[in-house]
Amino acid sequence: MTDSALRTLHDAVMARLDALQAWHRDLHRDAEAGWTEFRTSAVVARELARQGPGVLLMAGLVLDLLGNH
Repeated sequence: MTDSALRTLHDAVMARLDALQAWHRDLHRDAEAGWTEFRTSAVVARELARQGPGVLLMAGLVLDLLGNH
């Protein structure tokens, strides 16, 4: 990753730091056992859907970056 890309990523994370920390605390408050992360998957799907990419929620979480679904 180039220095420019790292700076862009850093700036994006810092701009959303409060929201990311709240999200992290929420997800870890009631941690789910492996392969049973149903609430976690739903929360992640909802947040990704707000950003625009296609999300298919099944037994896990599938993110369609190409928009095929």
